[in-house]
Amino acid sequence: MWKDILLLFIGALLPILTLFLERVFNLIGNVDIHSKFIADKANGRKAYVVNYNCENFLNIPLKIEIINNKNRSFIMRNLSLTLFEDDVKVADFMQGEYSILQDSKTVERVQYGDNENYSFIIEPKTVKTIKGMFFIKQTDKTLNYNKIKLSYYNGEKQVFYTLIDNVKSWNDIETPTTWIKNCKER
Repeated sequence: MWKDILLLFIGALLPILTLFLERVFNLIGNVDIHSKFIADKANGRKAYVVNYNCENFLNIPLKIEIINNKNRSFIMRNLSLTLFEDDVKVADFMQGEYSILQDSKTVERVQYGDNENYSFIIEPKTVKTIKGMFFIKQTDKTLNYNKIKLSYYNGEKQVFYTLIDNVKSWNDIETPTTWIKNCKER
């Protein structure tokens, strides 16, 4: 009798234990984000100021690789860049959807983001590569900053990781030449 009750208890407990262990194993792993400053296809520059309609804009082309080593999907919303003065947020960049490259013979449309989108789902055990174009208008507010950070929403909160620390001026941004490992999202 006791043996039957024990076997019934174990039989009821095994599916619950299996579900619990499956959830724990799905949480194991990291999401690594790597960034690299790349040259703009239009002019070959990495971070530059352009004058458009008598206003200055800081443009930053960036290649971003998101490596999802988890056994579950990772949602990344509104990937962008943000200016900071020390640890105080100054302003957010805008995300470029596309640009038009034109010469005397051809016209080429260059898309940025993931089909012009900066929010994505990264499937389990995959790598997603995005080429983004980020720009911000020069104003009195945006002149005072010393850091540029990568930012996104991970479903719970906005997350920031430093790309460039100690920016000297609006026109003089030293971009690293190698990949920057920005974070390890758990």
